[in-house]
Amino acid sequence: MESLIEKVRFTVEKRELLSSGDKVLVALSGGADSVALLHLLVELRHDYKLELGVAHLHHMLRCPECDEDMEFTHELARSYGLKFFSKSVDVASLAKSEGLSEEVCGRVERYRFFEEICKQEGFTKVALGHTADDRAETFLLNLLRGSATSGLASIPYRRDFFVRPLLDSYREEILNYLEEHRFSYRVDSSNYDVRIRRNKVRWELMPYLRENYNPNLKKVLNRTAEVLEADVAALGEIVEGEIRKLAGHLGDSKIVLDLASFVGYNLSLKRAIIRTCFSKLSPRSFPLSYQSVMRVLSLGGSRTGARVELPSGVVVERGKDKLIFSLPRTDNSIHKLDLPGECELEGLGIDVRGEVINLRDLPGDLKATPPWTAFFDLERFSPPYRLRTRKPGDRFKPLGMETEKKLSDFFIDSAVPKILREEVLLLLSGEKIAWVVGYRPHHDFRVREDSEKIMKVVVSGASYYL
Repeated sequence: MESLIEKVRFTVEKRELLSSGDKVLVALSGGADSVALLHLLVELRHDYKLELGVAHLHHMLRCPECDEDMEFTHELARSYGLKFFSKSVDVASLAKSEGLSEEVCGRVERYRFFEEICKQEGFTKVALGHTADDRAETFLLNLLRGSATSGLASIPYRRDFFVRPLLDSYREEILNYLEEHRFSYRVDSSNYDVRIRRNKVRWELMPYLRENYNPNLKKVLNRTAEVLEADVAALGEIVEGEIRKLAGHLGDSKIVLDLASFVGYNLSLKRAIIRTCFSKLSPRSFPLSYQSVMRVLSLGGSRTGARVELPSGVVVERGKDKLIFSLPRTDNSIHKLDLPGECELEGLGIDVRGEVINLRDLPGDLKATPPWTAFFDLERFSPPYRLRTRKPGDRFKPLGMETEKKLSDFFIDSAVPKILREEVLLLLSGEKIAWVVGYRPHHDFRVREDSEKIMKVVVSGASYYL
């Protein structure tokens, strides 16, 4: 009979979960699965030249039981001479304030904690203790509440730098391994509370289905999930390609799709595109519900400016001819610019470059000026120069007009989507808005026939799409 260590080694090799020299952070709750995972990786670390560390999140839910869990995990890490990282989070209070269940909130906080450690300490992988039993249970849970194919694919072997070496191993094998080696572990009393849906599936539904329908239920569900995972991966490659074709802008906080092309896809592909765009902007969130996907789809037949709010702050708005997925990020700072010269706004990825040119250096047709470039008469365009976003009461005289108008009215007239208006950059000369960056300069700062010196300003790196 194949030993658990050989089974895990096979999974690691087949799924390419670890590479030689990896620095692996082991998520250690203290329960049987995570404890077995740590012992197994310690056995494998010389084969793969691994550097291991241990992380434990104290959820503050079952004190003093949680305190004992932390002490246990700390001592286990110490016994192997491994670095130990811990953090306490009041999950119950946080879940209430965020409107989440304690289970979902705990998961979000754990992943956030692991990512923080990886960034700070340079870990290349996070090893999680999910098992074949977990995958079978998750399949049923998602099936019962309704799920797309990605949900039925259940728990993947890897996602980004998170890996699951125990995903081909069953809980019974893990408990036998721990007993054989006399490894102790903690038992979470809440795991037996059948008021929790996962526990109800584990202790009531799964045994019933095995006894009355299929004694090999766990293997069948795992095999089905594995097949679906491969299908999801294949579909994902197709969807990524289509998003690249559709996207006028594809960034960490915004994805802008061509609406006419998007509505022409078949329903299945449109749903997959919506789910993928959401997951790109909020990669740690749970997959979108069917209802949320259908609400986004309805924007195709809605008026310009209609919007749908999704979990994690993601907003989708129908523009005039665009479908805009956005994770709004408002920067209320005022950035001083030293022009002429090059100014890099740290943390924003925005670069502003100004240079003085002569009238003869102007392009022949100013109307053909790219949207991120503007020209100003240097006699009128004077310091201090600053860059900011809009604030109440802003007024502006667009090029070609003799009177000022509210900036909000200019946005409406220029069909700037509501979802973008808080991000549009404004270049100030003194107290006046000299340029609504990407749209129109101020009429008073325009280049005239008698202009002697001209300031050419180019802005790059702005995240909003025109």
